[in-house]
Amino acid sequence: MSSYHSEIITGESIGVPWVFFIKGDKTAIVDAGNPGMERLILKALSKHDITHKDVSLLIITHGHIDHCGSAGMLKSMLPVPVASGWPDADYITRGESAPGQPYGPEDNPQNSTVRYPPVNIDLIIQKDTSLKPYGIDGDILVTPGHTAGSISVAAGDSCLIGDLNTTYSDKGQPITPMNPTTFRDILTSIEKVTGNRRKYLYPSHGPRLDAGKIRERCLS
Repeated sequence: MSSYHSEIITGESIGVPWVFFIKGDKTAIVDAGNPGMERLILKALSKHDITHKDVSLLIITHGHIDHCGSAGMLKSMLPVPVASGWPDADYITRGESAPGQPYGPEDNPQNSTVRYPPVNIDLIIQKDTSLKPYGIDGDILVTPGHTAGSISVAAGDSCLIGDLNTTYSDKGQPITPMNPTTFRDILTSIEKVTGNRRKYLYPSHGPRLDAGKIRERCLS
């Protein structure tokens, strides 16, 4: 395999929540948006001169409909393997919404009724995983917090963090009360995504964040 540098591409034309592409020798799609967004995603790939054959992996940051709703159609149209964190992978294969923080469906009743087209998960992430086998200079990071199986994707000086940032206010305080396990998970995940001299965090909802400022607000 050749030496390469991976580039993060934002799919602005697709809309919110953001869908990202990480382009190296091959390309990974990060998240699949709501149901019915598959053709918008394919159009954005073409806009950036990425062919179907260039795509080696579809990564789902967590099991909520606005992040995996079009995953099944994308997998059939490309086709590519799909990666997701455990235990969210189990929900995604059933087309059900994974419990959000604090990881209990009784605390998130709106999630229990949400359904979307299911998709089989080929790569279940239970530990930090290199993307080099997929032609990408980057890593999938285990970052529970928004859900128990949330993952992030690091490449270069940046990290795609899904909805991890939605659990904190701008002042670094929890938005809603959390049990100790969830709170510890979130702090550990924020420390991980802001480490290794990373400069930027790309959330799925909202503008790019300064990693250093987030680290200072949440961990100081």
